[in-house]
Amino acid sequence: MSFKQLKVLYQKIWKRLASNLIRNMIHKPSAEVIQSTFDTTFSGVHHLIKQETEKMENDPEYSLHQARTVFGNVFYEIVPKCIPMLIITIITQLNIKKITRKYDIPEEEVEATWGNRRENVANQMNHQMIRLAIILKSIMKNDPKIEEQVTRIIENKDNDAVRAFIMSCHESSDPEKQNLAKEWNDFMLRFGRRGPGEIDIAVPRYEHRPVLVLAMVFNLDTNGYKDEDEGDREREIAIQSVLSKLSKRDHKKVESLLPVAQCFLINRESPKYLIITLFGFFRELILRIGEKLQKQGLIESVEDVFFLKMEELCDYEEGKVAVFDQLVKKRREEDALGRTMQFPRIIFGPECVMRSVSKATIKEMENLPPNMLKGMPTSAGIVEGRAVVATDPDTTMLNKGDILVAKATDPGWTPLFVPAGGVAIEIGGPLTHGSVVAREMGIPCVVNVIGLTTKLKTGMRIRIDGNKGLVEILE
Repeated sequence: MSFKQLKVLYQKIWKRLASNLIRNMIHKPSAEVIQSTFDTTFSGVHHLIKQETEKMENDPEYSLHQARTVFGNVFYEIVPKCIPMLIITIITQLNIKKITRKYDIPEEEVEATWGNRRENVANQMNHQMIRLAIILKSIMKNDPKIEEQVTRIIENKDNDAVRAFIMSCHESSDPEKQNLAKEWNDFMLRFGRRGPGEIDIAVPRYEHRPVLVLAMVFNLDTNGYKDEDEGDREREIAIQSVLSKLSKRDHKKVESLLPVAQCFLINRESPKYLIITLFGFFRELILRIGEKLQKQGLIESVEDVFFLKMEELCDYEEGKVAVFDQLVKKRREEDALGRTMQFPRIIFGPECVMRSVSKATIKEMENLPPNMLKGMPTSAGIVEGRAVVATDPDTTMLNKGDILVAKATDPGWTPLFVPAGGVAIEIGGPLTHGSVVAREMGIPCVVNVIGLTTKLKTGMRIRIDGNKGLVEILE
């Protein structure tokens, strides 16, 4: 697909998105219609991915051009159909908050009425990882040698040893070990194409680096774990508590709005899950091309293929010759330079004056005491605890109640939210991964905190205020 074709497609997407949004604002779809739209869209795309994966695995000549032709209109299906539905659910949540604000009901109590949804794919990944941790800890308790083996595998970052360990559990006569292997294989089948930095197609997934999963499972604190049933009960209690504080009229109105509001957290992670699954498919296909290029001496390593453009790879498949090694060298240098540069967060105005933050925010920050940082509140509540400044989710260990501090997060960080008492993130907004997961888990969260990871150090005692967007250094 050329740049011109891509531009036309984007225009079509945004036109259709706007049209659907206006239609939904007028007709106000029910929760059933919203959920049906998501279910139909994603089941169709998921089936297509599965179908093409089988073709790719069975056909050595399956081409990138072929895959791009098949999936060229996937975003045209997902974005215009689903994004307007998500916007409707967000507006509905805001309407509920507007009503409940008159009764001075805490925001975290209101948000609990649509949280803890077992249908949310991020929650499902999280629950499955915790179940793995519970089983593994039980096995290690009964057999200290297993703990020594797992510790050694993690320390050596030995992916092959992980696979051998899971295979030995599968072949074991011990029902608990068999259960671990089953849960592990189910996890990899559903989430193996996910991982830290997953939005970058060049980054290996869990299926390529299973030691990442084993390390997170090994380090997870399972104390106080709440399963899906308990989450359902807590949400129902929150619903009844909020409704009981409302007038008869507002009770009826909020009760009718809640099913739509709940659709947001049910489906918020689904588009990304599907897109990342699609990225995983293309990653496998591109790596296969990389192997051919390496064998022909056109690139030095298989991973060098990710420094080439789609058009260049398609040209290669059509028999056109290019000096790929020089292109790779040049782009490696550009990539290394880009990783050292710091860019402004926001560009304001037609004159393209670049600033890190708005003038209003700067003025507000100037009036803060030196031990206080200002950000954006995205999940209500106040919590104090030990700060853990994390740069890599795979090597970070949190104790129960610790406050996770990070530059940014993605679904690969989700297991760290389980033991965390709160979350503070340097980059992000109300709809970014960290904010949504924090709200889903009912823990305070502050994002968009400038200088957070440079001013805070692991071990500091801090307080985060998810109501006002404040991070305070206590000691």
